[in-house]
Amino acid sequence: MSTRPLPKMSEPRSEALPALRGHWLLFARVMWLGVAALSFGLFVASIPPYFDELRSVCTRGARACADNGLLTNARLRELRSLGLSASFYAAYNTALGIIFELVWCAIGVVIFLRRSDDRMALLAATML
Repeated sequence: MSTRPLPKMSEPRSEALPALRGHWLLFARVMWLGVAALSFGLFVASIPPYFDELRSVCTRGARACADNGLLTNARLRELRSLGLSASFYAAYNTALGIIFELVWCAIGVVIFLRRSDDRMALLAATML
């Protein structure tokens, strides 16, 4: 078994966009803060209706209800047989949603604080 040297790779060309500076950096940061505040505010405003929807029994059809994690009569009977209430089910799922949202927001904020002058990092922070 012979070993051949690996072919040499040419130097990678850096075609990355330059970092944001000056007015564009300020504009991008202000826009990110606005989008993040709006998104977080809408999430907070959606918590009570989401809790109420999870607590009530869905009547749209078993498949539509099950796909959205809503309570059906059968699922409510299962919960009651376990000694759990519809309010507990709603509180548990709402708490999980809040925890996940806070984790994603924290990751987005960390990326924003560390690399807000990088366009791709700013896009990733916005998506989170």
